[in-house]
This record gives sequence, C-alpha cells and structure tokens, in this order.
Amino acid sequence: GVGMPLAIYPAYALGGPPLVELMIAVLGALAFVLAAALARRVVPEPWASAAVLAAGLSPPALAAATTVSPEPIGAALIAAASLCAVRVRERARLRHAYAGAVLLALLVWLDPALAVAGLPAAVCLVRWTSLEGRRLVALIIAELMLGSVVFFARLNETLFGGPLPSAAAATAEDAAGIAERAPNLLGLWLDPAAGLLRWAPVLALAFVGAWLLARSRRGRVAAAIPARREAEAVAALLVATVVAQWLIASFTVEDPEGPWFPGLPLFVAVPA
Repeated sequence: GVGMPLAIYPAYALGGPPLVELMIAVLGALAFVLAAALARRVVPEPWASAAVLAAGLSPPALAAATTVSPEPIGAALIAAASLCAVRVRERARLRHAYAGAVLLALLVWLDPALAVAGLPAAVCLVRWTSLEGRRLVALIIAELMLGSVVFFARLNETLFGGPLPSAAAATAEDAAGIAERAPNLLGLWLDPAAGLLRWAPVLALAFVGAWLLARSRRGRVAAAIPARREAEAVAALLVATVVAQWLIASFTVEDPEGPWFPGLPLFVAVPA
C-alpha cells in the first residue's frame, strides 16, 4: 500500500533510516500515553499508569520501538481515535468526532488489516456521536470512513486488479490456506517460542479484565453506579479492539514465528 511509504518519507528524506526509527519509537510511545488516558477512565490510579507502564516496557513493545512497520503507527492512530470516541461520549465535541474519523480513515492506507482493528473504535465513534443528538455529524463521519475504504479499494482495483495491493500476487492457494491458520488463534499468545505471553506474561491480565467486564455486566452493577457505566463502555471498546486485532492477526500471518519480534502482529492491541 501507499500509506506506509508516504508516512515515513518525510523522516527518511530528512534523516534517513535512523530518523524513521526515531519517528516509529515516538509514535509507539504516544500510543501508550494515549492508552494511559483511556485506562484512567476504567480504573483509578496508580493502577491505570502502572498497567500501561508494564505493557509499554514489555519486550514486545520495546522491540517494536525501532521496527519499521505499520503496527506502531496504527497503534497510535487507534489509541487516539478511541480517546476521541470516549470524549465524544463525555462532551459531544464536534472536533473530537471529526478528528477520530480522520484518524480511522487513514488506517486502511497503512495496512488494510489495521482497518479491522479500528472497526470497534469506528462503531463507537458513530454510535456515541448519534446518541448525543448529532445524527447528521454521525452520518458525515461514517461516510468519511467508508469513503476512504471505498476509494482505497477502487484505486487498487485499477492498479492491481483487486481491492488490496496484494491482489496482483494472490493465488487460490493463498485463500485456501487461510483456514489452516486457525491454530494461530492460540499460537500468537501461547506458542512456546514466539507467543506473546511468553515474552510479556503481564498481558495475561487482559483476559482477567475481560472476565471482570463480563461479570460486571451480568451483575448489572452499572444500573446502580453511573460511574461504572462509563468505565464499562470504555473497557468494552478496549476489549473489542483486542479481539478484532487478535482475529485479523491470526489469519493474516502464516506462523507465529517470523522475521519480526514475537507478537508484532498483535502490537496494535498491546496498548488496549
């Protein structure tokens, strides 16, 4: 795709590969800073900052700091868009709605897989904007995000003969092999050599958080405590982001082990 080369071109033109690596590191760090702002809406301090610090200093996150790939940039965009969606829910500011839509519209140009990871943020952004009485704005931002995807697909149809840049090299065997990647659903987390939990066991707490969210919803605690309702909404957005990236990463990599650090396909979900 054209998005990644365009994103790194200014840094490459000014300082070559070292400046590109520095830019990636800054954007990766920004993703965790934004994640801390989201975490404070779910749990109080010091737990929010401690959790983000533990994830940000884990080996997979540190390895991503200089890995030139779309994932760190996508993580920053999705974290920023998620924060915009939450702020729309809190105050219904138009600038947050439009900013979130623009950030999410850029994802497909970096990597089509990132658009799937950003889908929960997109749905929440449109839904929460509509619930705040801004239905016209919700329609506009939905059209902006969908229009970006449609234009991306049309451009690739013209250039490569398919909706994705990889269409020119795609084969029937590639499509048939997708089902064979189902073991990656566990392998990306639990593979003895390359599983994400082998290198960052602290991320297992994400599953605990998802369980606590489900238990809270079953108990309908939010009906009695308004603050819990807001915390549940943000937590549900984060869990959905992790699940979306988990699914897309599982079926777009051939094997958990590859020419990257363990867990790179899941890095977009690490801040969440």
